[in-house]
Amino acid sequence: MKKRKESKPDFITIILFILILALAAFLRLYKLDNRPAHFDEGGGHAIGARELLNTGNYVYDPDFHGPFLYHITALTFYLFGMSDITLRITQALLGIGTVLILFPLRKYLSKISFLLLSLSIAISPSLVYYSRFAVHDSYFVFFTTASIVFLFLYSKTQKDIYFYSFAASLAFLFTVKENSFIFVGVLGIYFLVEFLFSLKKGKTLNAKIKNSLNDILDWIKDNKKMILISIVIFVFIFSAVYTTFFRHMGNLVRAITQPFIHWLKKTTEHSGFVQPYTFYLRILTDYEFVIFYPAILGIFCVIIENNSYTRFTSIFGLLILLIFLLMPYKEPNNIVHVVLPLALSSGMFFEVISKKIKREILLTIAISVVLISFYTLSICWKLSFVKYSDEDNYLVYVQTVDDIKPMLKMIKDITDKRGKDIAITVDVPQTEYPLSWYFRDYTNVRYISEKVELPTSWTGIKWSGDGMLIWDRDAAKSGNRSAKIDGRNGTDGEWRQKIPVVGGYYYTLSGWIKTENIQVVDAGKYAKMYVRTDKNNEPDQIIAETNSLIGTNDWKRVETRFFVERGINDIWLTMTIGNWGKTKGKIWFDDISLTREGTSVNLIKNPSFEFGEKIDKLLNVDILIVSENDGQTLMDVPGYNMSKYLLRPGVNLAVYVKE
Repeated sequence: MKKRKESKPDFITIILFILILALAAFLRLYKLDNRPAHFDEGGGHAIGARELLNTGNYVYDPDFHGPFLYHITALTFYLFGMSDITLRITQALLGIGTVLILFPLRKYLSKISFLLLSLSIAISPSLVYYSRFAVHDSYFVFFTTASIVFLFLYSKTQKDIYFYSFAASLAFLFTVKENSFIFVGVLGIYFLVEFLFSLKKGKTLNAKIKNSLNDILDWIKDNKKMILISIVIFVFIFSAVYTTFFRHMGNLVRAITQPFIHWLKKTTEHSGFVQPYTFYLRILTDYEFVIFYPAILGIFCVIIENNSYTRFTSIFGLLILLIFLLMPYKEPNNIVHVVLPLALSSGMFFEVISKKIKREILLTIAISVVLISFYTLSICWKLSFVKYSDEDNYLVYVQTVDDIKPMLKMIKDITDKRGKDIAITVDVPQTEYPLSWYFRDYTNVRYISEKVELPTSWTGIKWSGDGMLIWDRDAAKSGNRSAKIDGRNGTDGEWRQKIPVVGGYYYTLSGWIKTENIQVVDAGKYAKMYVRTDKNNEPDQIIAETNSLIGTNDWKRVETRFFVERGINDIWLTMTIGNWGKTKGKIWFDDISLTREGTSVNLIKNPSFEFGEKIDKLLNVDILIVSENDGQTLMDVPGYNMSKYLLRPGVNLAVYVKE
């Protein structure tokens, strides 16, 4: 193939690239600590880096990806201390580096395609968002880009230094994340295609293959020293990083034997974070349209200009897109692994059309892309600086929300006055992260995982509305507790329990209900108990229900008799306010009974709501942080000031501070 002559970059091109690089740096470094730490950041990642820094220990676990993040973060902690900024700074810097490493391409690409490629990566909403996030993906994007750039430069110059740089970049890529196997697999397919295109003329297919193989063998023979040095570079970097510079050799065995099988199984099974194929398409079309639509055209540019470079971007872009769309296991952060190859394909589109259309038309297209990029820039700003934790941000995956900031400030103010050795208990069964990251300097913190203020054997669920489910200590038909639902301005909520039964018998359900100002907001089952069959461990068909109560009623007994068909082994008792509708007011349930005809045995567990772990057992500390589990609402406790905060969607915290 005839090589394209190197273009000479002019002064304006270099200035524009510097401005693009400055924009990339600003988007990745400005207010890097504005987003509260995600539980991945403050959990396994920060803990692993701190453990490595403090003890020198690191154990490779493919579930937590490669060792590069932990080693470079530990180094950053050592040099600059621990903060949200130092937790994320290396991701941001390598995000900037992804743009910077494109600079050598200016000699070989048209000015327009080089600048548009640089701009698209600099302002990509996905790439920016995850360059500001202490996860592995920004590193992966950088080393993937570096591998491709150095391989490209070697193909153009045949200089050994570029091949060595390619080997080093590929080695670091394998220390970042197991997606490296996908990249190498796609690279292998590309080289196979190139081999087929290299087949020379011959009388038979065998002769053609033999001639082409001889060319490859000749190249290996001529470059055996370079290849050997590259292998040594790869093996040294791979081994040194995985073993923490040869201190933990067991990690090397795990790195060779575990990751491929582990992640092949995890990404092909229909379990975990399984999403439809449209999951990534939604992000690409709504956020990455400046890259996505030209990239689709770029994939087919090989039809117009078929050379080794168009073939690479077409194969890389198409295969990666298909692999990630078809992979059942999808997490938002993996979108960056799709965006990068599509960006390269998009760049190739502009490169090809720059040779095929008039300069005036090309300039018009380029200006249009730049103008549209301002809209992309606004999306990027909104996602990374305004709506970085909102659930309608497609890049968010259970992100810690800003509501945690005033809680952390309050605790800091208290510990500044009382000392960092005051007793703090954190009871968040969902996971203690990222609170353990933020409490890293406190010396007397205990983390537990216990459900409190919940009646044993009962589950509370608030489906909608602003109501509260309470294990009430202030009202009871008998004993000291009852199950309460406060519908407030309108709620659909319930307490429920699964009960084993024997089919073919009549049963009697009874209980006591108290109501206060029950008002139906819209249609639904209100202030009653009902029985449902079981299907796949969830309530199904309704087979019995008590009469609904409305208004205000003192403790009133309700009862219903019903038949359970043969073959039914489990039923569900549900005590509700609302149910497919919303109800205002308050309702209490107590002394529930379910008996089979001819027996007096109550099949309900904890029928009077007397049993359960009370919050009092934890209140022997200065600060207690408890999450609200299974729909219950935590209440004030004498002697403590209580305030509530949202940690992340679905996890509400009640913070008790001793007066």
